[in-house]
Amino acid sequence: MNEMVHRRALLRAGTVAGMAAIAGCSSDGTGPGGENATEAETEATETDAETETETETPTDDPDRPITGDSIPELQPLDDAMLEYMDDRSIEAGALGVSYDGEIVLERGYGWADEERGAPVEPDALFRIASLSKSFTDAAVETLVDDGRLATDERVSPLLEIEPAGGLGDERIEDITVQHLLDHEGGWNPSLTGDPMFRPFDIATELDLEEPPGKREIARYVLGQPLQFTPGEATVYSNFGYSLLGQVVEAVAEPDSYHSFLVGEVLEPIDVDDVHLARTHPDDRPEREVWYDDPTRCSNALELDSADRVRCADSGYRFEALDSAGGLVASTRALLEFMDAYWLTGEPRVREGDSSGEAPDAGSVNENDGENGTESTDDTEAAGSVGPFFGSLPGTFTVATQRGDGVDVVALFNRRYSNPQEIATDLEDAIDGISEWPPAE
Repeated sequence: MNEMVHRRALLRAGTVAGMAAIAGCSSDGTGPGGENATEAETEATETDAETETETETPTDDPDRPITGDSIPELQPLDDAMLEYMDDRSIEAGALGVSYDGEIVLERGYGWADEERGAPVEPDALFRIASLSKSFTDAAVETLVDDGRLATDERVSPLLEIEPAGGLGDERIEDITVQHLLDHEGGWNPSLTGDPMFRPFDIATELDLEEPPGKREIARYVLGQPLQFTPGEATVYSNFGYSLLGQVVEAVAEPDSYHSFLVGEVLEPIDVDDVHLARTHPDDRPEREVWYDDPTRCSNALELDSADRVRCADSGYRFEALDSAGGLVASTRALLEFMDAYWLTGEPRVREGDSSGEAPDAGSVNENDGENGTESTDDTEAAGSVGPFFGSLPGTFTVATQRGDGVDVVALFNRRYSNPQEIATDLEDAIDGISEWPPAE
């Protein structure tokens, strides 16, 4: 794996709520950056985010349903999931595990709906947040391999987006595809707020009557100054990955990002359960779980409404996140993707083909890149990638490709500020398994 991909893996490995921690919701649903607060911030700054009074789910809930086949040899994984969910009152979770490319465990835990009327099935759909970036990496890699795109290609001529009020910084013209892949495009959302979560600010600036889509967000940001020269610093950027999705669309025209992803990346590897996230609950697939989010925001779907809504439901326009964090998937779909691609987006070639090698042992887990906490190096075997995390209001996800043939994905309908705990719990459980069952 080349140095650029290694650096991207290092940055992505531990980034969870970093972007979600930049700014909290204010009384009108926006803050300095317009983005929802993490739960820790919500507790500390009640004036920045409105939090409903909740009745906590009892811990060690005897009524919590568990679906999918019970595998005695893999009981430690069930125990790790249940303990984690019980201790944090998480209502819905799913776990998928594969061994040597074959899925050996698919489990659903808890309730798929707020009314507790339907259990989480093994094929339940969850928002996967920043794990979506791995799919975007693979889409870009596909275009590069096909000779339709070069990583040193400048982005501006490809996009043909007219910046609002004119180009905000002449250095924007120098941004390349590689800069976006490596989070080196020049944006620092800790200083400006994450534009992907500022629907009200951007709608006001652009005089929009509807919530901004990704194109409007790009027009706004490209009309603003950069915070550093592209390539001279590395700062995690959701917006950079939004632009990558639009690069994919520009090169693959008339395909949309999602249609290209499905047709050119997923269908060839027989993955058919990856969807675009939908903002309003009524627009979501039937198998998608509810999102347990205590924070309340202004309704981003109705800019002139005074309604307060659950941030996970209509506080932001999740469709605009697509390539940056707006995909929905099952654990099976993620595992099948991970069998074909590394989480860094490069093809994963088995049978000793060096073109599919993973980073060196432990190289992707040195620190979490954004929120300043150390990330434990749990995947020490050669050929491991991860853990990678994703976080949105009402969503937390983790995926790891271990060097011993085991891939694992866990999805939850509530997020917490310390992501490493469940990754470590699952790693410890896997390390304690001496015999793996045959595939389904």
